[in-house]
Amino acid sequence: MSSNLLSRKKKHTEITGVAIRVIDLSKVYQIYNQPLDRLKQLFFPFIRSLVGLKPKKYHRELYALHNISFEVKKGESVGIIGRNGSGKSTLLQIISGITNHTKGDIEVNGRVSGLLELGSGFNLEFTGRENIYLNGALFGIKKKEMDGYFKDILEFSEIGQFIDQPIKYYSSGMLMRLAFSVHAILEPEVLIIDEALSVGDIYFQQKCFSHLKYNLTGCSKIFVTHDMVALSALTERVVIIDGGYLVFDGELQKGIKTYNRIMHNGSKINLLQNEKEGGEKKQEKPEKPELQIKNAPDDRIIYQKPPIEQITGIGNVYINEVAITVDGKINSVVRYGSVVEINMKVECLSDNTGQLVFGFFTRNRYSHRIFGQNSLSCNKEDILQKKGGYIVSFNFSWPRVESGEYTLTLGIGEINPFTLTHEVQCWINDFMAFSCLTDEPEHGLLSVDLYNLNISNNEEF
Repeated sequence: MSSNLLSRKKKHTEITGVAIRVIDLSKVYQIYNQPLDRLKQLFFPFIRSLVGLKPKKYHRELYALHNISFEVKKGESVGIIGRNGSGKSTLLQIISGITNHTKGDIEVNGRVSGLLELGSGFNLEFTGRENIYLNGALFGIKKKEMDGYFKDILEFSEIGQFIDQPIKYYSSGMLMRLAFSVHAILEPEVLIIDEALSVGDIYFQQKCFSHLKYNLTGCSKIFVTHDMVALSALTERVVIIDGGYLVFDGELQKGIKTYNRIMHNGSKINLLQNEKEGGEKKQEKPEKPELQIKNAPDDRIIYQKPPIEQITGIGNVYINEVAITVDGKINSVVRYGSVVEINMKVECLSDNTGQLVFGFFTRNRYSHRIFGQNSLSCNKEDILQKKGGYIVSFNFSWPRVESGEYTLTLGIGEINPFTLTHEVQCWINDFMAFSCLTDEPEHGLLSVDLYNLNISNNEEF
């Protein structure tokens, strides 16, 4: 048995509590200038040694990894980051067993599931159903047990009727849905994901991040990504690889700062210029979110009923229809300063004794709440006390948030004046998705307006 296979044996020891242990791991690739050199390397060194000559190399060595050492504990989530070509993907391939290492040792405790690239582990000629059972067989799961998993995988992936179509006809988003669902639902002990979550719409990405964070708590997870927000959402520890060397292993925020210094070392940061839009006059920006109660809807905007599956709550007061405009038009693209107006047709089925509170908030693709507001901050406390129909309108200016996709959630709550308890009357989850664009450099999830910068002379310095 080769030394590589011996060193990569799986050790099922519950005592250590370590899922992955990497010890002085190196990977060296042999680079040949021409195909004939590969044949020479196969025979000539042996022939030269037989006649007493020093063996000669017909290739040059390229080190992808240099003496990498780290551990991942059971149930721990670790991010691996670094510049392109630093060796991250090579490391994941070695951990997954796809590639052998040249030197060192690696111990894996548990069943490894790797989502390394789009469609990896799938047969393009097979249908989605066949690929699900194929992956189950590769994981050592019997067909009868896979029958129980199949329904959950199909439901999570939202593939629907396409499950019996060959996956070569799938879009990249559909393929990612299926691949993630298979790897996540089959309950791996070690899950490895290499940039695979950047594909798909915002709703499925939110579901993926929630599943990884809350449902796979006992699974050890390794993520390779260039998305620092995703890293912050899923991990508390980060490993940085640069030029094949491990240069950092520690706390998340300190690791991100180290990574940023590496990325910007010796390079100029080009700041984007804010282009001034001319022509059409923009809608006046509200200083703070406004809430208005109207008697009749605006005929210029189009209302739509929220999908029934997105609505929860008691329902004594409910949102019947919603219309959303951006800068006075039906639009889903926003920028910093865009005026967003939320118009809701609200129905009160009876007189209300409690205090109604209207509100909204936005979430990014990682399901993090980014910003929001409610009627209490608008000094609107005693509203909609009588039975009947109303038009409730929120008006706010889109803040300076990073580019990306955001969903809008709307809600009505009722505060009981006697018990001071809060009940949800109507809740519309992720009603609409916005694409946020920015022309300015981003400094985090939120940026602030710098009103002034003073530089003074300190005589005592």
